[in-house]
Amino acid sequence: MSSEYLQKDKEWFERNREELLKHHKSRWIAIHDQESIGIFDSFKEAYNQGVEKAGSEDITVRQITEKDEPIETSINLYLGLLDAPTYS
Repeated sequence: MSSEYLQKDKEWFERNREELLKHHKSRWIAIHDQESIGIFDSFKEAYNQGVEKAGSEDITVRQITEKDEPIETSINLYLGLLDAPTYS
C-alpha cells in the first residue's frame, strides 16, 4: 500500500472523526479508498471483515477515539496472534 493511499484514508478519517465519535466511540472502523467499509467491535474483526468486503488488503483500520493513541505493533499482531489494544 502506498503512503499516498494511507494518507488519503487518514485524511478521510480526520474529516469524519467528530461524527464517528458521536455514534461509535471506542469501536473500530475499516476504511478503503476513502470510504467506510464498516464499524466493528475489535481490531481483528475490522481487519478481517474489511479485507473480505474490500476484496483487498489495502485497507486502513482505526479505533474511533478523540485522539490517536500509540499502538505497539509486533509480528504477532500482524500474524493475528494478538489483538490491538483498545482505548476508551
